[in-house]
Order: sequence, then C-alpha cells, then structure tokens
Amino acid sequence: MIGASDLLWGGAVPAFAAAAALAIVWRLTGKAASAWRTAVVVGYVAGHWGLDARNVGAIPALVKSYQPVEARDWLPLLLLLAIVPDALACVGKRGPLLGWLMRVGLCLFLPWRLLNGSAYLPAMTLPAFDFDMPVFETSAWSTSEAVAWIGGVAAALLLCWQLARVVDQQRGGVLRSTLAVMVTLGGAITVALSASLVYGQLLGVLTATLAGCGLASALFTTGRGPDAATGPVMIASGSLLVVAHFYAELKIYNAGLLLVAMVLAIGWLPLPGRFSPRWQAVCRSAVCVGVLGIAMTLAGLDFAATQTQSENKTKKGRNRMGYDLFSVTNFRSNCDGVESLEERRVSDSAARCHVTDSDLSKNLVLPTEL
Repeated sequence: MIGASDLLWGGAVPAFAAAAALAIVWRLTGKAASAWRTAVVVGYVAGHWGLDARNVGAIPALVKSYQPVEARDWLPLLLLLAIVPDALACVGKRGPLLGWLMRVGLCLFLPWRLLNGSAYLPAMTLPAFDFDMPVFETSAWSTSEAVAWIGGVAAALLLCWQLARVVDQQRGGVLRSTLAVMVTLGGAITVALSASLVYGQLLGVLTATLAGCGLASALFTTGRGPDAATGPVMIASGSLLVVAHFYAELKIYNAGLLLVAMVLAIGWLPLPGRFSPRWQAVCRSAVCVGVLGIAMTLAGLDFAATQTQSENKTKKGRNRMGYDLFSVTNFRSNCDGVESLEERRVSDSAARCHVTDSDLSKNLVLPTEL
C-alpha cells in the first residue's frame, strides 16, 4: 500500500526539487535545455535518495550511490552520464559526432552495468581450492546470448533516444510535458501490475519529476518540454524498464510499448507537414495514449490471469488436503483428547478449538471421514 511517506518522498520531494532546479538554472542561464536537463536529474535523484533514506537513513542512502549494491542503485550515476552527450553535441563542429559516440557508449554500458553480477551475467566465484577451476553459474547466458541481449537492448534504447531528439516543432512544450507525465504514470502502473512495486515506485518518482519540471517550465514560459532533456528522460525510463523486465515480470513487449509511447510523447511523430499545429497535437495525443493504453491493458490482462492461476492453485491445494478449515465439521469443542495428526491439522491449535462456534461445529467432518 502507498502511504503518506511514499507520497512525500516519492512525489512531493522530487517535484519540488525539479521545479526549483529548473527555475534557478533558467534564471541564471536563460537556456531551456540546460534548465530541463539539470531539473530532471536533480528531481529524480532527490526522490531516489529520499525513498532510500526513509528506510536506511540519509548517509547510507548517499553511500549506496557511491557503492551500489543493487541494480537500481546505479540509476543516479546513469542519469548524470546522460547529460554529457546532449551537452557535447552543442560544442564545436565535432560536437554532434562526439555526442553520438557518447550515446552509443552509454547505451551499451547501461544494460551491461545493470545486469552485471546477476544470474544472466554472474561474476566469477572464487574456487574452493587454488588448483580448482573458476566456477560460473550454470544458468548464465552464453557469450552469444549475452552479446545478443546487450546489443539488442542497446540498439533499441539508442534508436528511441535518437527519435526522441528529432523534434518536429519547437512548440507544444506543455503538451509534451503532459504526455510524458501520462506515459511515466501509466508505466508505473504497468510495472506495478507486473509484480514490481519497487520499480513502479521509482517510475512514480520520474513522473513527479516531470510534473514539477512541466509546471515550472509553463510558469516561467521556457517554451520547451521534455524534448529539451531527452538524455536523462530516456535513460531514466529505459533503465527502469530494463530492470523491471530482467529482475521482475514486466513483459518485453510492454517495455517496448512504453518506450515507444515516450518517444511519441516528446519526440518524433511521422505526420504530414500540411497538418496544422492543432491537428498535430491531436494526433500526437491520440497515438501516444493509444500505445500506452495497449501496454496497460496487456499488463492488466496478464495480472488477472496470474491471479486466476494463483486462486486455482490454492483451490487445488485445498482439495488435495481433503478439507477446508472454513468448512471442516464434527469439530470437538474440547481439544484435550486430540491425538491423530489429521485431527491436529483440523483443530490447528487448542486456542482455535475453544473459540469455535458450536453452530458451525455441527457441519464439520474429519478428514478421515471424507
């Protein structure tokens, strides 16, 4: 359950931090891109650290970012690195090439770093004796599988990042911000339905961050949206979807749909040039919401199917036992004489025996009588 503490540290704190950072950088530099990039990183990192500090304390939460233990602990560092490529692209004649090379390197580094040490890419374990051979996990990927998975994830993320940078117009910052918030919020729900509340909560932090940036950007009329910070936005959402797929139960097609929805929200959209800005906004909203709706619907159907299977297994387990504690009958009101194992299971405990309703006990049947 989501409580007040979750809403405070995972919602209010990142939203306020992002809005404040955007306002300060915008006032100091007057550059919307710098303001957006800084605000997204500051807001998300504040929420990430806040959620950790709530459980382990402020200092240990900061230490986890310098000495990561879990895959999600690498996200603050990845967001900081995501600022560099877009910043380099604006410097000199070779800036675009250097920025592109940095994006390629970061997209390759991201899946390797997040999966390194897991069951897919396990670290080599020390042998029991010096003369033994090193031991590896038998369930690990082979070299070809590792290359295929890491290369495939990197290629998909790089493609989405490049498409998100293709801005077809410099207007519509409010619309892009609104759609980006909707996509991350829908992604949080989708991931939560895929049995990962932790990663869903972190996507909620990203949602609050984008909401704070969007409100501050509209207030100070920067004229831009999340398309000004494609690096941090795509790296944050991509990293969370990667860990949610490999460490939880997020289906790969749902992760792909959520990435596509983010691209449609903030970046490239193949529309005819003769469309007016109003019709472009309508089409962008419709396509983005449609893709997001498909991902959420599929996740909901998978969740419902999982719940049904779980209930069926529970029923089968009860049938194998031969009784149900809520329908067991001929229950003796005095447990002092209980001797057999079956009767002990039915009674469960002396306390349960003495509080049993006498009317219900008339309908009980011992397992040995079934």
